[in-house]
Amino acid sequence: MLKSLEELDWGEPILPKIENRDWEVKVKKQMGVVPDLLTRVSTSEWLRGLLLNAFKTPSQQIPRHLLDIATLVCAQENACRFCYGIARTQLRLFGYSKKMISAIEQDMLMAELDQRDRTFIRFCRNLARSNPRPPKKERDKLLKLGFTSPQVTEMAFHIARECFVNRMVTFISSPPMHEFERLSDSLFGRLFRPIIARKLRAGGYVANKPMVVLDGPFFQVMNALSGIPAAAIFQDGVQGAFASDILSKEAKGFNVCSSCKVAELRILRKCYL
Repeated sequence: MLKSLEELDWGEPILPKIENRDWEVKVKKQMGVVPDLLTRVSTSEWLRGLLLNAFKTPSQQIPRHLLDIATLVCAQENACRFCYGIARTQLRLFGYSKKMISAIEQDMLMAELDQRDRTFIRFCRNLARSNPRPPKKERDKLLKLGFTSPQVTEMAFHIARECFVNRMVTFISSPPMHEFERLSDSLFGRLFRPIIARKLRAGGYVANKPMVVLDGPFFQVMNALSGIPAAAIFQDGVQGAFASDILSKEAKGFNVCSSCKVAELRILRKCYL
């Protein structure tokens, strides 16, 4: 298990930054900054939109502190330098001490959590690792501990979404956000941490239309996610990807289900349906 940013190797970006003024204005309006990643994928309308929405997905079901920990755990397990740096910085801005972050990274915090929270974090770590993939009985264990079915569904989507972003960023070697990473230890960051934290937690994805799925690619997954913001995000992303004419539908389906180590969409389909 990786314990520090210094342990992560990171190559040079394979995609150039593409200037797109209208897109950058939209991103800055929603996020306050324009991440380097979103300039390198700006020529793909469906991918850039999916990534932007992924950054801003609100959680309706999962306690905030568990979601924070799960985000760091996922970036750590996927060895994503970009996401790992962001996750650590966000935790610092949210008020977590360096000691606590180190405890999360090394699994030492587990002893301080109750059985319910320990089982949640262990499930998230194993799902992010996906080797082996957590069986359905692990989901049932969470339900017996008092988590609701929508909570388990949302946490599964959260990890799958984080894995997707991790792999996208790793694949193109998008440069780490060094300026953002320095923010938590800067004088400005220390003085305005509550305001910055509130800004980071604010906002969220709002569906442009109600989700209605009868058939189509991965419609079972979309229907399983019904009732949480993830459903519309997933629908927009899948429909946008399959509407693109750069690759055939057969090639897209094959790559979605078999080319990734985690196979994010298959996790949801096989484990929770």
